[in-house]
Amino acid sequence: EKRGSILIVCLIILSTLTVYGAVLISVVHERSLGVSLQVERLQAIYLAEAALSKSIDEIKSLADRNGDGLGTIPKTRLGNGIYFAVHNPATFTIAGVGEVNEVRRTVKIKYAGI
Repeated sequence: EKRGSILIVCLIILSTLTVYGAVLISVVHERSLGVSLQVERLQAIYLAEAALSKSIDEIKSLADRNGDGLGTIPKTRLGNGIYFAVHNPATFTIAGVGEVNEVRRTVKIKYAGI
């Protein structure tokens, strides 16, 4: 009778530890997914800022290097993603866009006309 009760107590303890382990694994997995999403969002914002920088450089130098309109930057691959910029001279705005996997970030600026 003692052996049976010790076996039951051991099974209960083992089951409890298994549940705690599964919960811990689940939490760690969710956190790692969240971290990778944050990294992709940060990369996308940096790419959008790179697009803005390229666009501003094109406008300042008055040199349309790719023939698609002054300040407009075509889709360009860099690292894990792409970036591009759209310049609207009528409203004096530039939108820089960065994309990494499914994450897209846009940075818009409005400048004073010359």
